[in-house]
Amino acid sequence: MSGLHYRVQNNRFVFPASVAEGFAEVIPVERGLSLCTLDLLTHTELALMISSRNPDTVNFRYNLGSINSEEAVGPEYFSTTGSNLRSLLVYKAGVTTWLSARRGSYLNYLFVVMSDEWMRANIGEMIMPDSAHLMRRNMHDHFYLYQDLDMPIYATTRQIGDVRSIAWDCRAVAYKGITLQLISLSWSRIISQFRDTGQINIADKEKMVTFMDRIFADLSKPLPPVEKLAATIFMSKSKFNQLFKKIYQKNVYEYYSEIRMHKAMALLKTGRYSVAEVAHEISYMNHGHFSRAFSKFYGMLPKDCIPKMRNFRIRRNVGTT
Repeated sequence: MSGLHYRVQNNRFVFPASVAEGFAEVIPVERGLSLCTLDLLTHTELALMISSRNPDTVNFRYNLGSINSEEAVGPEYFSTTGSNLRSLLVYKAGVTTWLSARRGSYLNYLFVVMSDEWMRANIGEMIMPDSAHLMRRNMHDHFYLYQDLDMPIYATTRQIGDVRSIAWDCRAVAYKGITLQLISLSWSRIISQFRDTGQINIADKEKMVTFMDRIFADLSKPLPPVEKLAATIFMSKSKFNQLFKKIYQKNVYEYYSEIRMHKAMALLKTGRYSVAEVAHEISYMNHGHFSRAFSKFYGMLPKDCIPKMRNFRIRRNVGTT
């Protein structure tokens, strides 16, 4: 971990009172298992970088309710805003997490870092529904899974703080026991998201709709690749595509093309835009390509949808004497 204005005492990162209240602590439980806890109320701007250098580890990152902070994860640094967001993110080693806080921000995180060897010895093989081991699953990006925390998981994470009150020589056993319970609960929750029951998870739906509403609000920008859309809200590409089709009844490209054409028609009917201007408003760089797509969708050319200006003759009342 690296940050601004701190010193290290017994694996605890200590900040001046003018910078932050609370602590950031690295807890080496045993070989192959480490915990990192953050419980900070900041009094100034603060940036923290957290990374795992061991290439054979997996990270379970629990956001326990950070407020007024920003989190950027991975080589492409997809940003999320922490606002009482309780969530679990699972990703491979080598992925860097940046946490940035403003004055008055609250950072409340737990990181569980496990080696592949420790996982096999203490938990067993974590097998995904596609029959691939979690550590060896070939993913397009570094993110695996993203979930909202349910109450059993959240309550278990809170037990980590209680361990500090017990005797020092008993803490490693206590940390390990809580970690095993936490990973068991988390893994059950993770696997459940892959079971297609035909129902849509309400939290997933709200997350998807809120995110896509922001994307569709500005059609002048091209649609990012599905891989990036999915990673931005911490979903696998396959889950993103399945969920999108359940919600919108079309795949993302079909739906995007459809709303572009609807907006184009609405703009043309105002009579205030040329065909080239409308094409630009819905992210077509070539208005010829736009005209062909519009004609295929509506069966008419875009220029034929622009209202014709009417010529009105002003009659003067001519008085007779």
